[in-house]
Amino acid sequence: MGLPQKGSLRIGSDADLAIIDLNAEWTVHETDLHSSAGFSIYDGRKLRGRVVHTLSRGGFALRNGQLQTDEVGVADT
Repeated sequence: MGLPQKGSLRIGSDADLAIIDLNAEWTVHETDLHSSAGFSIYDGRKLRGRVVHTLSRGGFALRNGQLQTDEVGVADT
């Protein structure tokens, strides 16, 4: 399962990270969410803090707030 490579930031390890802008203020809109549910109980709610980047297996899953479908789940082997 590759567990020895998990949990550290170093060359040769997988990076699963979320980079968050703690000062970002935004309003949740269901149309902006990447969910198959089709609704959000938070729709219309104003929030502070927003995920800017997410890295999964060393590749961007979310970059500058945009879903990167070509990178999701891709691992170098």
